[in-house]
Amino acid sequence: MHFGLKLQLFLVFFSLLFGSVRAFSDSQNSKNVFSLVVVEYPPYIGKDLGNFGPLVEVVEKSLVHMGYHVEVNFQPWARAEFMARTGVADGMIMWKTEARLNDFVFSIPVAENKMAMYGRLDKSPHFYQQKSSLINLCCRFASVRGHPDSMNYEKYFRENYKVGSELQLIKMLAADRVDYIYTDTYFLEYMIKNRFPELKPIILPITESVQTVIQYLAISKHSKRSQRVLSDFNTGYRTQFGDNRVVLFAEN
Repeated sequence: MHFGLKLQLFLVFFSLLFGSVRAFSDSQNSKNVFSLVVVEYPPYIGKDLGNFGPLVEVVEKSLVHMGYHVEVNFQPWARAEFMARTGVADGMIMWKTEARLNDFVFSIPVAENKMAMYGRLDKSPHFYQQKSSLINLCCRFASVRGHPDSMNYEKYFRENYKVGSELQLIKMLAADRVDYIYTDTYFLEYMIKNRFPELKPIILPITESVQTVIQYLAISKHSKRSQRVLSDFNTGYRTQFGDNRVVLFAEN
């Protein structure tokens, strides 16, 4: 056989062999890739925040410690939830609700949100103290779909609105389309400081309404490795942060 032909055949064989080995290696590596889909939620999560924000950093450190590579994918809420629920992404950081238990397994508690009602000072500033006498009388209230505990307040208002994001709540309050909202305290403070400074003098925090809700890593049940990843994350989290929920922000 001509030497040139032999060399060509050898190169073809080598390239096929190398390609097979690389494909196998990539396949093995992909088993340790965790695709985390997230939404903009500053100061917890954000494209412009260091390490995409402290909440992403906590999740990533826990998984990296267990040998995973975390790929972070920012999406709008509806698309992110769909991707996580259907297994297009491996998981998402979210609150635990009864409905979500059908599609996700949830990690140990990761971090806390402080949720509260906020109202406009020009719209009955003492509403919360007088709520028993104001049921269904005059006020408009908005909250995000799926927010824990927001339904506890809906009965006190004449009009109730459900929206798709925290940002929509703040825009509605700024435009005087609602009188009260139920939202995360640090998110509202961040947005007032960075995007809606005009709201600072007219926003009333209803301190009696402050509640703590828990953030978890939710892993899609559609993933065949969901239980293994869940166990790995919990182990990594406890190793990195102990048994207590991480304090993301110091209390004022």
